[in-house]
Amino acid sequence: MIAVPNWSERGWLPHHDGTNWVLLRSGKQTHVNGPEDARVQLKNWSLLSAALIAAPTDTHFRPAVEEPAVGAFIVKKFRRGFLYVAVAMALLAALGMAAYLSKPRLPLLGYSLSGVLLFALSWLQLRRSAENGVRFIAERTAFVYWLRTNPRCHRLFIAWAAFCAALAVIQVSLVALLGDVPATIRALGAYYPAICGHEYWRFITGAFLHSSASHFALNAVMLVVLGGIASSTLGRNSVGAFIAGSVIGIATTALYMALAPGGCGTDGGVAGVSGGVFALIGLMSTTAFRNRELLPQGLSIELLFAVALAFVSSTLIQSSVSNLAHVSGIAVGVAWAVLIEFDSQKPAHRAI
Repeated sequence: MIAVPNWSERGWLPHHDGTNWVLLRSGKQTHVNGPEDARVQLKNWSLLSAALIAAPTDTHFRPAVEEPAVGAFIVKKFRRGFLYVAVAMALLAALGMAAYLSKPRLPLLGYSLSGVLLFALSWLQLRRSAENGVRFIAERTAFVYWLRTNPRCHRLFIAWAAFCAALAVIQVSLVALLGDVPATIRALGAYYPAICGHEYWRFITGAFLHSSASHFALNAVMLVVLGGIASSTLGRNSVGAFIAGSVIGIATTALYMALAPGGCGTDGGVAGVSGGVFALIGLMSTTAFRNRELLPQGLSIELLFAVALAFVSSTLIQSSVSNLAHVSGIAVGVAWAVLIEFDSQKPAHRAI
């Protein structure tokens, strides 16, 4: 069984012992003159602010969307934002397709399909918020507040960021020592001729090198966000899934390319932790489907849309990206979720 983290419970939310209406945004309390004043204060509301509210009769703060006089305003603002995104993505899809039809190029088709996927996701969010907008937003508010205020979550996000910083320092040092990125990949990456020479240790070292600064930056951002969330909700086993996904993603791609006709003579290699990033996506999506209280409502669907976007991008927009590493990473994450019993430690929550 998977232990459900405390974010889904309400007892850990900040205690309220006052006699006034209080609004809590980004960790700062503001006294307000009732829900109407709170609505005015929330005119610039965003989900990342994790706004909470407490009435004079409340013993704990609660998501502001649950206060009827405020909730209708927040749901409307939330839906308006996704409506704008849906319209913008529909325009992107139409313009991309028009450009592709006038001058067929795969990147243009990729932009159009990306617009279609993002439009579909925005429309899905609109439908979900129309069916039960208060619960939809309340769950996400509690989840974001938990991630932002829990000391254990802070440490985990910092740990992933420090790991990425260490990778950057190591690669910069290696490039300075060996001359350039291609030379570094040949020396320590999953270089195809070396794989044919049975240097399988490169599956490990290659997983933690990157082919460019943009390649590293994209993986680092995704890893800090997804790694922090996965570690906070699923515990230390998410680290194992990440490492296994990174190494297996590199191994499958390198072996496939090296064993292909002429592969051993190809002056190229594969590198990057994207297999591990996709393992985290597979891990969280699978566990969320098995236990609907593990993540906020709909988040697992959004992760699957992220996978689809990545495949469109890597196939049509940036063809040098390895889809095989991504597929292998997802498979590792799914298998890890099915086979490993997670026992997440319940974090010590901090009241404000």
